[in-house]
Amino acid sequence: MDPDRPAIYQHPLAYLVGLEGVALMRAFDASPDMLDIARAKVPGARFATADLHDLPVPDASADLVLVTLALCHVRDLGPVFAELARVLRPGGRLVVSDTRGYYVGSPLYPLVEGADGEFGYIPNWRHATSEYLRAALPVGLAPRFCREYAGGGADDVDGGREFAAAASSGAGGFDPTAPTEFQDPSMPPNIWEMMPWVEDAGRAAYAGAPVLIVWDFERE
Repeated sequence: MDPDRPAIYQHPLAYLVGLEGVALMRAFDASPDMLDIARAKVPGARFATADLHDLPVPDASADLVLVTLALCHVRDLGPVFAELARVLRPGGRLVVSDTRGYYVGSPLYPLVEGADGEFGYIPNWRHATSEYLRAALPVGLAPRFCREYAGGGADDVDGGREFAAAASSGAGGFDPTAPTEFQDPSMPPNIWEMMPWVEDAGRAAYAGAPVLIVWDFERE
């Protein structure tokens, strides 16, 4: 790592990945609550509220940008990839992990209560594989690796390791024969807890389907 250039973590969930020898680690999120959680987990990093479309980082100043489970909340990938390319130095890497539709078995798309007391889901868009390429190639981001993973969820570090191991072995992390039930009938159900109402159809629809895509881009 160049000691004069920062490595950027774009999403606080990046604490799941450990990097040694990083001179400067900066993390951004649009949610102050998420940043508070991240500060407690990575005390040595610098955190700030920021939007993916306008990062408070100089041009060509980062060796690494890591965007974890965030682009699924962006409708148009083009402006975001242009901004990520702007902050990367030539030869720098952009590592992206993103969900393919809803992340089965995980609370990463929770049913949340708003300030008005009403419940709703966090906005989510499923991007086709070609959308990432259409956004990356025009701004000088060349793909060096891409892989989709079928099934599973990663709700914490240990669960993430188990999911990664299962995905690498080809087994995936989602068992379509596992029983499901409501965890708390007194609360509004989330999308995962609704599956028992149409269990066979729900599991048949998701079994073996890719739920995670990982990219490694190099800034040309």
